[in-house]
Amino acid sequence: MKNKFLIKALCLACVMLSLFSIESCGKYEEGPSFTLRSKKARAVNNWKLDKVYDANGTDITQATTYGLEFDMDIADDNTYVFLLDGATFDTGTWDFSDDKMQIIFTSNDPNTTITPTTIIKLENNEYWDRDDTGVEYHYVTK
Repeated sequence: MKNKFLIKALCLACVMLSLFSIESCGKYEEGPSFTLRSKKARAVNNWKLDKVYDANGTDITQATTYGLEFDMDIADDNTYVFLLDGATFDTGTWDFSDDKMQIIFTSNDPNTTITPTTIIKLENNEYWDRDDTGVEYHYVTK
C-alpha cells in the first residue's frame, strides 16, 4: 500500500517538475510566464490599439492616435491587414524574427517600410510592443 502511494506521489512530482521546466516559458519581458499556446497561436488575432506610452511611461494615446481607431488583424496564413477607423490602409505578410522577439511586417506596397518593434508581452488577449525610441503600444483583442 505504501509503495503504491509512493509511486503515485513520485509520478505526480515528475509531471509537476516537467510542467515548470518547459522551454517556451517566460520569453517576453511582461509575459506570459507560462503558456501552452505557441507564439504564433497567440499572435494570430484581431488586435485593437488600446494604449500608447512614451519612454517615461506617460499615456500619450490621445496625442498619438488623434482619436482614430487603429486595428491590426494578424492571420494564420502569415498575412496582415492594418485598419484606421475601419478602413484598410496597409496589407502584407508577417513573420517572427529568428529569435521570436519581433514580428516583422512586410508591406505589399514597395514604398512602405515598417520598422520592427520588440515584443514585450504576447498573451491570448494582450499584445504589447516597444519601438526603438522606447514608445510602448498596447493592443487588446477586438
